[in-house]
Amino acid sequence: MDNTTGKAADQSLLDTAMKVSRIYFQGHIKADEPKAYLEKRKLSPTAIYKFQLGYAPAAQDGRGLVAHFSTNAVRFAARDAGVLKQLDNKRLLDFFRGRLMFPIRSHEGDLVGFAGRLLEEKEGAPKYMNTPETEIFHKGSILYGMHENGSAIRESREAVLVEGYMDVIAMADHGLANGLAPMGTALTPVQFGLILDSGVRKLTVCLDGDAAGQRAAERTLETIMEQYHPALAIFIATLPDNHDPDSYIRDFGVDKLRSELSKAERLDDYIHKVCTSGHRAIPSLEDQAEYITKMQPFLTQSSGVLYNALLQRTLDYTKLPRNELLPLVPAPAEQDSQISWDKNTALAARWLVNDTDLQQEIAAKLSGIKLKSLGLDELSSLAKQYLTGVNPTGLLFQFAKAHGSLSTTEITDLRSNWQSWMKRATVEESLKMLDSNPFSASAKHAIRHALR
Repeated sequence: MDNTTGKAADQSLLDTAMKVSRIYFQGHIKADEPKAYLEKRKLSPTAIYKFQLGYAPAAQDGRGLVAHFSTNAVRFAARDAGVLKQLDNKRLLDFFRGRLMFPIRSHEGDLVGFAGRLLEEKEGAPKYMNTPETEIFHKGSILYGMHENGSAIRESREAVLVEGYMDVIAMADHGLANGLAPMGTALTPVQFGLILDSGVRKLTVCLDGDAAGQRAAERTLETIMEQYHPALAIFIATLPDNHDPDSYIRDFGVDKLRSELSKAERLDDYIHKVCTSGHRAIPSLEDQAEYITKMQPFLTQSSGVLYNALLQRTLDYTKLPRNELLPLVPAPAEQDSQISWDKNTALAARWLVNDTDLQQEIAAKLSGIKLKSLGLDELSSLAKQYLTGVNPTGLLFQFAKAHGSLSTTEITDLRSNWQSWMKRATVEESLKMLDSNPFSASAKHAIRHALR
């Protein structure tokens, strides 16, 4: 704000203040302290340049950056942008001192803030500090790395959500340029929306292997479930031995990190593990009852394939008959029919989309399905797109592309379930027909034939 009128500095002054600050910080990156730290972290000059790392020197009077600005107008804009702070006596001081500096950009590329990391821990001082909330910086609306890694993320349609800025940088420095990190907080709904809007179809949440990482996992899982979208395949990877991606790469190499990420658990597997935490190997009645209680919110917030997978896990774990379990874990009140695919529908779609050698043969088989229930209408439409040479579209295609090829077990499951899958779809459609026309002879005949 202007120091006399209280009005916010105009955008051009804010931009100038941020640019001057970035240049000032970058101008000190070769000082002895940051140079030694970056060598210890094994960061390449390419990574330092790509992410425009800098250093805020600890000037004796605390006014190194203040003195760097040429006019009061830009100084006050820098205060409004959060890189300077004003004391009660109106004196301006540097906000960041003795810290490695990370410029923070919006996904459009605008420089909106900074993060600063202490090179040596000091009692009472936080290891990391972000720019305070300002007119241009809202930490819950930004993901670190979204701008710098944006091209690679859009091209691969995959992203890895990590906890720290250094994790994003170290991964990119070793060929994994799809890391994203929140601003030192749990993932927010706005940040999750940014991931979806960027075209990501596979998100791996990579957690630090410590207690704090597990707490972060719980908070992130809450956001993911609140904003759940079936077109996004979500996996959870937990690193061992209190490591984060940065330290894991330094100690074991990037190939080992890639291996850990490849072993990430599917979202339904991870939720099942959360719900069985502390249970006996053979669950007691109390364990089974607790499982239902823990699973209820996940089922309520899920849809489509995830809902079906979690429901099946609940049936398997509790041993309850389906008609007794459903009243306890009902589907969401407004299930979108477009995304209520049967598990086998999802498997068949992945088979079609990812088996390029047999694609035309598979498309011919699936395009002939006349049934519409359980997502079969979407499946046959997708198959027809492949047969006619049309570029495939739709949520089912996006889901299949994100989840990749079938494993040997999944192929076996699809083959063994084919007949029962078709029978269930027939019965479901016939029951709907009877609901609207109780005297439909064709519907009754179809049900009798399917249940033979």
